[in-house]
Amino acid sequence: MTSTPAIQSSTLPPAQPLYILRGHKAQVHVVGFIRGNRRLLTGDADGFVVSWDIVSKRPKVVWRAHLKAILGLEGWGEDRVVSSTYTTPEATNSVLVAVPGTKEGHVDIFSLPSEQRLHSIPPAEEGKTGMVMALRILYVKNTLHLITGTESGLTSVQKLNSNTKNWETTYISKPHTQPILSLDVTSITHPLATASASDIRYFTSSADALITMNPLQNPVEHKPLKVSQTKHSGQQSLSVRSDGKIFATAGWDGRIRVYSAKSLKELAVLKWHKEGVYGVAFSVIRSETVEKTTDLTVKEEGDDGSGGGKNEVGTQVATQSVTPISSGIVRRKREEKALETHWLAAGGKDGKVSLWEVY
Repeated sequence: MTSTPAIQSSTLPPAQPLYILRGHKAQVHVVGFIRGNRRLLTGDADGFVVSWDIVSKRPKVVWRAHLKAILGLEGWGEDRVVSSTYTTPEATNSVLVAVPGTKEGHVDIFSLPSEQRLHSIPPAEEGKTGMVMALRILYVKNTLHLITGTESGLTSVQKLNSNTKNWETTYISKPHTQPILSLDVTSITHPLATASASDIRYFTSSADALITMNPLQNPVEHKPLKVSQTKHSGQQSLSVRSDGKIFATAGWDGRIRVYSAKSLKELAVLKWHKEGVYGVAFSVIRSETVEKTTDLTVKEEGDDGSGGGKNEVGTQVATQSVTPISSGIVRRKREEKALETHWLAAGGKDGKVSLWEVY
């Protein structure tokens, strides 16, 4: 009797990260790709930020941005880094930053670099919602939307009425019994999300074991579109890939889990970190029309110098003696390979950052 494919697959060795990045002395709280996947930002509990070169897998810049823990990081253009941002559609020299307000449950939105507070938004529901634990701001058809997740397990969506300048609640639900730890939204550049707010979905994870899929607007039914009981509490960070097909979570149990954004089905469990994982992020899926160079096919060792993960990563280099022309081709080929890889980065309590290739 022959073995079934399922049995055969169960004998495969567990997946391993391609690289382990060691540049932090404190636990890593947040990770994120910027500048077309050329840089990976990581922030830790001591306020330090490291900017990693994705091609060389080495740190390019290290600085102490805050005296205490980094909670969020985003890129702004080619030479600036801020947190919780969304550029306005009318201007490229300013950016909006949303942060929890001074009043419980409120959110303040500032404009940078002017530091002007534009909005102070009260909670969508009266009563004790607790602190705002996670938030996102985004424009849909030139209308500013705010998504929040609170300490009470409540999540809501509010949009700015351009005529009255008031914030209107378009969706509210309380799917969680524990604080919401993270949320993320499908990209508005994804084909399924370009029509209207009704086509966009966002996902939440919590200190409980639930993951939810929610709409941006549903004034009638106050419940998620889908709920998954994962049986894994404490999925602290959630990141949706730019193509909208999958999302990943970082867990207190040290596991990185990948889910289908359509069904919420668990697709993969990645295990390397011995302690809790606190931050996770996907690289942006690049266009398939990027110009390709000629095939050059030899593997080289990873240059992170850590000895962890896989040593050979399939980076393509020349097999013959290197001339100035072929050397340039090799460098370009190597850069293309690094930028087009479907990276998943995760950082955690051990201060290390793992880089995985997924789907």
